[in-house]
Amino acid sequence: MVLAGDGLIQTCSIEQVVAPIATHLCYLKLLSENEEWSEQFTQLETAAYAVAKTSKNMALIASRAIVESDDGVMKMEMSPLLESLKLSSQHVILAAQKLSIQPDNPEHREELIEATQNVLLGVVKVLLVEDDATLRKITAAAHWLLESLTQVGAATNIRSLLKMFQVYSKAMQLLHNLVMERIPDLRDCRQQEHLKACMETLKRCISMLHTAMYTTIKHPTSEEAQDAKKYILHQVATTVNDIIITLKTNSGHMTTGSCGYYTEKRKELLRLLSNPDFTLLKESKFDILLRDLVFHSMAVANTSRRENHSSVNANCQLVLQLWSEVSQQTKFSLNKQKSKEYEENLLVSLMKQIHKLDDAVVKASLYQVMDSFLITSCPLDHLVNTIHYISENESDSDLKLDTIQPLSEVFIAHADKMAEVASFISALANDEKSLEGVENSRVCLMRLKDEVTPLLLELGGDSVQYQGALHKLINVQLRWLEEKEQLLNAFSNVINVKAYIHLAVQEMKCDMDNCIKAHKEQDSVLVSRCISSFIGRVSQVVKFVRRHVDKSDDPIYRNGLLVLVKQAEYSVAEVTGYTSDIFNTFFDEEEFSSLVDRLTVSIKNTNILCEGLDGLQHPHLLSPLREGARQSAISSPVPAITDLQMSTNDQAISEDLLGGDENLKMKMKFQNKLSEDPEPAKVYQAENTEVLMEPTLILDSKPVQTPQSIDLLPLLCEVVRMTKGKDVEALNTACTEIIELSSCYIQATKEAAGIVDTTCIQEMESLRSELVALTPQLVQTAQETVMNSAKSTDNVFRHSTQFSDLIKNTRKIMLPTLPSW
Repeated sequence: MVLAGDGLIQTCSIEQVVAPIATHLCYLKLLSENEEWSEQFTQLETAAYAVAKTSKNMALIASRAIVESDDGVMKMEMSPLLESLKLSSQHVILAAQKLSIQPDNPEHREELIEATQNVLLGVVKVLLVEDDATLRKITAAAHWLLESLTQVGAATNIRSLLKMFQVYSKAMQLLHNLVMERIPDLRDCRQQEHLKACMETLKRCISMLHTAMYTTIKHPTSEEAQDAKKYILHQVATTVNDIIITLKTNSGHMTTGSCGYYTEKRKELLRLLSNPDFTLLKESKFDILLRDLVFHSMAVANTSRRENHSSVNANCQLVLQLWSEVSQQTKFSLNKQKSKEYEENLLVSLMKQIHKLDDAVVKASLYQVMDSFLITSCPLDHLVNTIHYISENESDSDLKLDTIQPLSEVFIAHADKMAEVASFISALANDEKSLEGVENSRVCLMRLKDEVTPLLLELGGDSVQYQGALHKLINVQLRWLEEKEQLLNAFSNVINVKAYIHLAVQEMKCDMDNCIKAHKEQDSVLVSRCISSFIGRVSQVVKFVRRHVDKSDDPIYRNGLLVLVKQAEYSVAEVTGYTSDIFNTFFDEEEFSSLVDRLTVSIKNTNILCEGLDGLQHPHLLSPLREGARQSAISSPVPAITDLQMSTNDQAISEDLLGGDENLKMKMKFQNKLSEDPEPAKVYQAENTEVLMEPTLILDSKPVQTPQSIDLLPLLCEVVRMTKGKDVEALNTACTEIIELSSCYIQATKEAAGIVDTTCIQEMESLRSELVALTPQLVQTAQETVMNSAKSTDNVFRHSTQFSDLIKNTRKIMLPTLPSW
């Protein structure tokens, strides 16, 4: 089964032989996992005889090929393989006979599966040995052509040129015939096109080769003729070597690019089955297409939830059962009217079952998206924050990589899972654009994942290497968050958003039930986990719907759907508020009952949002809700910022810092940071423009308190503004500047430790430690808030205030030291 997609099999002719055996093996494995299908094993003796007969016929044909061939390598490799294949085919018959006597014996089942697998491997090995002989024949013809090309280039007179050119023409003709015979049998369309282009190039080179050689012989002193000769000889040799390399390169797993891998196979298979002529199935790729479809479906099932795993595999079994009947019918059709009706019904049944399998695969893929992207705390964030904590609290200056290795492994496993889910979603793509979007984001995430491990190794170096690696790691962290959002955006172009929301609502109901059960058992950890999962699902739904809104060109539809989005966001915000209350009141029954009411309302509003995708449940055109949605969309939800001019003190500081020394670069950066508005900007709370909600959908909620006025540095005001405005790209830029600002102050405090007053050293060290710990918390909180519409910006305000205070207090201590620094 692993041979199907690893590129080892390059030709369609081998695939045509291997596919039915591999599919049969797949059927056996699925049957062995399902006790309810044990009676099917008693009917496999006929199929076992068919497999054995196929392998014996192949062994007979291969034996004849050995006798007729003069390839010594093939004779040496083929003989032992044929003996092993004959024994394996006989073993299949014996295992099937045992199973027909004792169908419930698991050992007999495993024996039949193992025997069939040995036949498959034996058949593949025999076919690959024969195929290698074909490649050696083509390669020998290519080398003959290169040798004759060398002789043509060495010709010194017209007579010898004509003689050598005749040999060259024969070698060219032989290579052309062998390659053109090989091309239609190749699986990889890219290899086919490349080889055709190479042969066309060789064909066009013949005339120039003759002309260049003739001119060189007639005019040996002509530089133009010599240059033309070198060019054409190099061109022909390069093209021939390119042909050899292409033929020896394993074909890649690919699609035509017009749609995803799974979608392509399903469409081709259904198109083939829609033709009632059974004779077409014999000469088509029916077995190959069905095998690829089932293999992909089983790959999705193997990484899915238990219920989805069972559903997909059960549908695969039914598809394979019908495939087995179709295969038998194509071999033993009686061509009678009754047989024709049976064949048509069989094809229709198989098509219906493929549609059912498709529904199961899509559902399992959607659940994988829901599960893999629900994690509220990114493993990469946890890894980076832990590195910060260890580096600031360990007495040893060297970072011990053993302590962060488990977190690194968790991140890598999570990244690989995300990539796997992305490949499943890209396989479902119906068009080239959506396929390209998912694949590009998947590749970018894998590239970022590969950057993390080398950076972790650099953290074990000196302080300069450590700071450089940490800065790069934080940059990777920001890019990772951004690219993950791009991947989810690409998902929205592939999946059915309504189907996704429907599944999410079912999971939200399960989360609420589990939360109620955990509350009865006074399990606060499980309650917190269930509510976190609930909020995460709503956040996912809101993100997908917002992307769906952006794709619509209908302003009335967009506005109406935005109202429903706001209702969903507001209801989950209430869930967040009441969650804090129940933990603060130690699971007070009244408070928990209010939380359950909010969970119920949130589920109801999410259901309404799902119906809203079809234009239902939208408010009336004259409803004030629509006006509220428009105002919230165009009005700035960000506090106003009062800009102040730079003080003359900081201008003087700038002049002092221009006195160069070995740390000039870092001090210049520090000076630039100090020159940024030393006085805090005043942030005022914006007027309340909250959208009015339908009383039938939203219960009364407790008012959320926000700071009336907060003193923030301008850069921190930008962070708050971008967070509330949900501007991810601008926030990432601001976070990068925060990290740079923090690094400058941290480095400056280290350098200033020797010149500040002894009374200030302890205070400055305390400020530096707090700044180191707070910086990643501020960045992470801002990133999580901007990505989660249900999260309040209160934590961002709080961290920003603390950060501003730390910078101001550090500045007060360091400003007097600058003249002597």
